[in-house]
Amino acid sequence: MLKTIKLRLQTKLTIAFVLVLLIPTAIIAIYSIHNTTNLLIADEQAAHLADTQLETDQISEFMGGARSDVLFLSRLDILPAYLKAVEVHDTTKAKILLDDLHSLLLTYYQNTSNYSKLGFVSSSGLDIVGITSQNGAVVSTTDPGSIADMEYFQQTLKLSPGNVLLSDVSLESVQISNVQPILYIAAPVFDQTGQVVGAIVADMPAQSFLRLIVDDEPGETTYIIDSDGTYLSGPNSGQLYGRDLQTGISFLKDYPHDAPGILAASQGSLFGSPDQPNTLQTFAQIPLPGDQSFQWTLYNTQPTTEVLNKVIEARSVIVLLALVALIFAVIVSVLITRSIVHPIRQLSIAATEIREQRWRGKLLIPASRDEIGDLTLTFSSMANEIQLSARELEQRVVQRTRELQQAKEHVEAILNNSSDAIIEVGLDSTIGQVNPAFGEMFGFEADEIVGKALWTLSPADAIDPLREALRVVNYDSQPRRLEIVMARQDGTQIDAEMALSVIGGPDRKPSSLVCLIHDITSRKRIEADLQKLNVLKSEFLSTAAHELRTPLTTIRGFSELLLTRELDAVRQKHHIHLINEQAVRLGQIIDDLLDISRLESKRALALTLKPLSLIDVAESVSLPLREAAAKHRIDLEGLQTCPSVIGDNFRLTQVFNNLLSNAIKYSPEGGAITVSGQVIPGYVQVSIQDEGLGLTPEQLSHLFEQFYRAHASHTDIPGTGLGLTICKVIVELHGGQIWVESQLGVGSTFHFTLPLIEVEPLRTERSSDIVNPEVYAGVLLIS
Repeated sequence: MLKTIKLRLQTKLTIAFVLVLLIPTAIIAIYSIHNTTNLLIADEQAAHLADTQLETDQISEFMGGARSDVLFLSRLDILPAYLKAVEVHDTTKAKILLDDLHSLLLTYYQNTSNYSKLGFVSSSGLDIVGITSQNGAVVSTTDPGSIADMEYFQQTLKLSPGNVLLSDVSLESVQISNVQPILYIAAPVFDQTGQVVGAIVADMPAQSFLRLIVDDEPGETTYIIDSDGTYLSGPNSGQLYGRDLQTGISFLKDYPHDAPGILAASQGSLFGSPDQPNTLQTFAQIPLPGDQSFQWTLYNTQPTTEVLNKVIEARSVIVLLALVALIFAVIVSVLITRSIVHPIRQLSIAATEIREQRWRGKLLIPASRDEIGDLTLTFSSMANEIQLSARELEQRVVQRTRELQQAKEHVEAILNNSSDAIIEVGLDSTIGQVNPAFGEMFGFEADEIVGKALWTLSPADAIDPLREALRVVNYDSQPRRLEIVMARQDGTQIDAEMALSVIGGPDRKPSSLVCLIHDITSRKRIEADLQKLNVLKSEFLSTAAHELRTPLTTIRGFSELLLTRELDAVRQKHHIHLINEQAVRLGQIIDDLLDISRLESKRALALTLKPLSLIDVAESVSLPLREAAAKHRIDLEGLQTCPSVIGDNFRLTQVFNNLLSNAIKYSPEGGAITVSGQVIPGYVQVSIQDEGLGLTPEQLSHLFEQFYRAHASHTDIPGTGLGLTICKVIVELHGGQIWVESQLGVGSTFHFTLPLIEVEPLRTERSSDIVNPEVYAGVLLIS
């Protein structure tokens, strides 16, 4: 409390001293910022306006020079003299005068580049003599057409001596002279009686005076605008000559608030206008010489960024000075208040030492007989009593803290080392805390899931059972277990066993729930796999028993006939042949089972490798099958041209035999079976196509699995479901691949590939020795 009193007192005193110095400083700073801002803006406006006026003066001076040129030429005595010689039909004199006039105009034209054409026109508007440029050369021209109907020419003929007409720039000039936009400067020519007998006309391209306009600074843009708002020059060509092109583009339309005042004023500037709040605008009318009914305005714009940057810089300096003054005020106030509140501060320090149990039993305050001295004695006595009580309490707190820490560490060890996800759930079903196993199980970080509803972890179809379980536990406070599907952060689902129980609060009422989640996905998968294996085992035992019983029954039946009956030699041979066939069939079934057993137990499956001709293997397999399957036609195509491969003759014969036998078995109605071969990069591809039952996409996905029979419902078709599995293993051991393409009801095509001899020599799995490429024979053990 003493410290609080001290702080309040020192704060009040410090604030008082600071305010005494700060208020005048702030007033001065605000006044300085305001005046500096206005001065900077005014200086920038004046500087840009001066630049604008300088450009208008340059254009005016340029146009004045052109006016002087035309006025000088119009006063030449040779002009009326020529017309008088023509009038009295003195052709010799007229020709001499015309040649002199042509030479004079040519010399004048060559000494200046401001005009595209310079000429003398009669009062009827016909060219008498003219000078222009064509393809870079100066030539004489006489336009046979008349300009008598041109408005500027009619106005020129009405001028009094000494006056010059300056026409406006428009695109009519392009249509007439087929050049860039120009303006006309014309002066009338008078005879000795004061009658107008013609005019000197100069065609000036607009570019002649527009090149005087230069944008010196970044972002600066300059325009020349006619009195009716038409853009005559500017950076955007699409804005120009809106009056003549009838585009509707006009300065008055673009800036309806600013434009009328700008075009009416002789000069001025705008900073932050309604139309362009972030632009500094300067403008000045161009004083044009001669008689004209229009007025041009030079209009310049520049972003206010530069001006504002200077304003900000000036404000920053002023604010910095104000801050320095404020810091000085704070330092002075602190020094003064420190001497006032020092005794109270010492009491505050002593109170802090007592609270932190490090009081030395002595106050560092000079002895005095005032109220502070009495307070010091009372405080010392009270502090000693508090210190004794604090020591006793501290011992009790240390003991209790140690017990709580041990309990906390025990609980944290259980939570952190549990393999199950543990979640604290509020009574409103929101997640409060989670243990590390939760993040490993669901993929969420703690801050990503805390505060969200528990059913956020459940797919849509499992939310209702979870809500019902939470409701029941909240209602009766009894633990509850349930199996439920839950969703990870990545969207994958898991099977989980959830246990819900209530956590009691200080008043023994439920304060929250604890939810323990055990991932039973693997158990569910194993149960499903076991169930599937049981089904496959039952199907296999049934199939194997049937497959083994059929040849055994045949062998037993015919052997009994041989033992019990006297048969002739032919019938005996026939019965013995059937017994042999069934014994071979029985051996094949047993061989398939042994091959699968070797693969499952990871024992070696031997391959004897040597160069093989696939056509020889295919013919050796198809020949007996053709005799046994009368309804089917087996065709061999393309194998004759296929190169040799390195392989095991017995195992590849087994592959051909299994695939051809399947094609015959699953083509009960007969049909063509085609065995074809072709060479692809590095391999020979063999294809066996039938016209049998075909397969569905679901059957195709399981076709090479052990014991799987696609058409198990056809009990009259023999088979163990092992043949294609063995074929896949044999082909892959040879370095090839096997696959199938099928359409239900149309038939199937089995493809497999075998490496050519030219591919990289085979390596064994157990050593890095390379099989001798010159021998191509040997035994390869694949485990």
